[in-house]
Amino acid sequence: MIDIINTKKYDRLKKVKLGKLKDSWSHDLRPNPIKKIIHILRTILLLNFFKKRKENKLKNNIIKEGYNPEKYSYVLISEDDPNTTTPYRVKDGNHRVKILKELYGEDYEISVMESLGQFEEKKENNVLEDILEGLAHLPVILIPSMIFFVWYMLVELLIVSLVCYFFMMYVKDIRNKATTDQHPKKYLSFIYNKSKPLYETLMTIYYNFRMIGLGGIIIVYSYHILTTHTIGFLILIGVSVVVKVIVDTLFDETHISFPKILKILKSNK
Repeated sequence: MIDIINTKKYDRLKKVKLGKLKDSWSHDLRPNPIKKIIHILRTILLLNFFKKRKENKLKNNIIKEGYNPEKYSYVLISEDDPNTTTPYRVKDGNHRVKILKELYGEDYEISVMESLGQFEEKKENNVLEDILEGLAHLPVILIPSMIFFVWYMLVELLIVSLVCYFFMMYVKDIRNKATTDQHPKKYLSFIYNKSKPLYETLMTIYYNFRMIGLGGIIIVYSYHILTTHTIGFLILIGVSVVVKVIVDTLFDETHISFPKILKILKSNK
């Protein structure tokens, strides 16, 4: 039975200068105060530590081997704003693009894979099969979290999951419109003329309302966890950090799953 029509990406190779690529960092439109708050939260949660560790490792690999797409896959891009100086957006390979810009400058040319949209019919999958498939390929570093939440707060987790599900169902993701809408908007032009930073802040909230709402739900739930399961949560963080360090050290891939680990172990025999 045919359920929906999805877009399949047919790829083609092409050479592009780094300066024509929009990566996640050089085209971050969030206001500086919001960036600073996120940076502080990421630092507290040790996310910046692991990010920096991963970037340094990747940078050393690029210095030694250069941009090696045959080994590490091509940077994946798609056309975003064809009439601008940065017509392409990086969809996969943002870290490499950032490091390549730092090392070689924006005039350096690399081979990339461009995604072109074509329509393809997709068969409806069984929901249970999708769930089992997702669990089978769950990253190893998330398993301690899954055990913790299922063991201690299954009912709460189901309620929060349903709230997030319905919120995402009824609130559309409009982040892509941030680069296509005309600015300033007519009904906010007076704010733009008086205070551009305030206008940018309001637009950031508007275009990211879906993510902000989800973030609010998660923050409230996290506060509940911290106040009711403090010791268990601290143990969870410690175990997760240890698992992450072991996985990064042994397999050089943070989000590796058990099936992939078994495949690697079998191939090394």
